[in-house]
Amino acid sequence: MFTNKYLVVLLIAVVMLTACAPAENQSPSAPAATQLPTATQSPTATQSPTATQPPAATFTSQAPSGNFEGLSSGLDNATQARIRTVSEVMGAPDTTVYVNGLPAMNGDRVQQNIAAGLFSGFLYVKPGTYSIALVPDGGTLDQALFKPVDVKAEAGHRYTVAAMGQLADKDIHPLVVDETSLEASVSVGSSDFVTIDINNMKGADTITEMADGKIIAENIKYGDARAYVNASGTPQFKTIAIGKTQGTLWEGPDRSEAGGSGVIPWFGPFPADNYDSVGNISQVTSERNLIDFLAGFDQGRPVIMDGHTATFSTLLKIIDKAGVRDQLINGGPYFFLAPSDEAFSKLSQADLDALLNDPQALKNFLNAYIIDGYYPFGNLSGAVYGHSDRILMNRLGQKLAFSEDNLNDQPIGPNYTVGNGIRLIIIFNLLPSK
Repeated sequence: MFTNKYLVVLLIAVVMLTACAPAENQSPSAPAATQLPTATQSPTATQSPTATQPPAATFTSQAPSGNFEGLSSGLDNATQARIRTVSEVMGAPDTTVYVNGLPAMNGDRVQQNIAAGLFSGFLYVKPGTYSIALVPDGGTLDQALFKPVDVKAEAGHRYTVAAMGQLADKDIHPLVVDETSLEASVSVGSSDFVTIDINNMKGADTITEMADGKIIAENIKYGDARAYVNASGTPQFKTIAIGKTQGTLWEGPDRSEAGGSGVIPWFGPFPADNYDSVGNISQVTSERNLIDFLAGFDQGRPVIMDGHTATFSTLLKIIDKAGVRDQLINGGPYFFLAPSDEAFSKLSQADLDALLNDPQALKNFLNAYIIDGYYPFGNLSGAVYGHSDRILMNRLGQKLAFSEDNLNDQPIGPNYTVGNGIRLIIIFNLLPSK
């Protein structure tokens, strides 16, 4: 239930930013065109890529020395835990994420300048207990929005730490959301999408969610978080808040990717004459590997995004014909640009057949769509967190300019984080051939 537009203006409700933002300052160096990621190229926990020249195919979330202990390299959904944050406090200042008393580095960038409603990127950590705080930018730990909260991070679990409450009430406090446990509490099919609502909308005693005219979750209480399921495709959603009065917070079609999940932070006043609350729908996450997640777009109803139908049968055929399926599943971390079937439809049949019958050309082709390194959500941004304005380099040495909803001035689709830190963005146009 996650749209790819940067700003959705609600008729009577919450404005929800969906800024698509990966990355970091320097582009990874480009290896030979025939290289693809392997599972054996992750550095040990003592290795730290520099900010000026991160190594190709081995770049991880391991930060420079001085960061908190426990930040993981290798990125493994099964054996590590993941932690991110979001402030749901209307009017709160932009913040920096602190872990164990230190500013958190992620993808070799500090998680800072994060506005209310925006999510930090997932930090991959070793199982253990971590002290999490949100500190106003430029401030100190004793000025944190809330007293640092301990998160007991279990292997295979992902967590969102949300700042809750209201500034006027001076009651800001943390809510630790174990997304994995919440999702386990609902029955999820192979073609389903899971959403977690966090209700910090003062005056909205409860929130009810509907899809295609049917209630899919109700009585999500103020101060609480709840997981619920809807079928994949592009359902018609409606969000209703109930307090002293009842009102529709949002209504319209939105996409639901099979095997995906995400979090919606509802916050701000309810009711109000004018809703100026800012909320961000989190980046969609999936426990599936890259290949299985792309294949899931053929499950259930079609997923429509900005008029584009998202299917990937041609790309999956290319991956199989190139003989790199296992490498793409087990390698990484990397950032993958996934051209849809619509993108390939712009090739002539003769050109497509020639490509499919040349294994070496297929490997070179795929290298144009791979950027080595871990690019967590928000890290393609510059001065303003969540706004893409970075130039990265693919494995062919081509520069790729990300800006807002564009790649090299061409519109792109939504972005995801899938198995083991793999970043994925859907594109509807093929990159220029070298």
